[in-house]
Amino acid sequence: MPSDAELLKAYLADRDVPCPGCGYSLKGCASTQCPECGSGIEITLRGNTTSAAHWIAGTIVISGAFGLALPTLLNSVAGMLFAPDYRLFPGPILCAPLTVGIAAMLWVWITRRVWLLRAPKVRAWMLTLLLGAISWALALTPFFVKG
Repeated sequence: MPSDAELLKAYLADRDVPCPGCGYSLKGCASTQCPECGSGIEITLRGNTTSAAHWIAGTIVISGAFGLALPTLLNSVAGMLFAPDYRLFPGPILCAPLTVGIAAMLWVWITRRVWLLRAPKVRAWMLTLLLGAISWALALTPFFVKG
């Protein structure tokens, strides 16, 4: 069985891997230390630790807020057009920006999926909770504002 140093040498023979200490290219390095800074080099195996749980939770929470905000906007428009004396929610002037804001958050959340999945787990969950709370606060605002 080959030694760790032999495996490392074989791995670095044709791969352009940066030194974890200084960023120097280790391609073709035959040593277990970086020739530039002297940091130790070793091969380690890591499992895939990427979890999509926070992204799925965020998608569900923000989509739920959008699912509440859109009918609220439609109700306010319908109320303004067909029953101006009866207003369940504030007018579209308040509801439209709130709904568009939630839609924008949902769009950013979905289009930045790769970045969100690569983010450290604690940061990703904090961002999920923050955006979820903001989207629901926006969605519930018309329920607490007089029409």
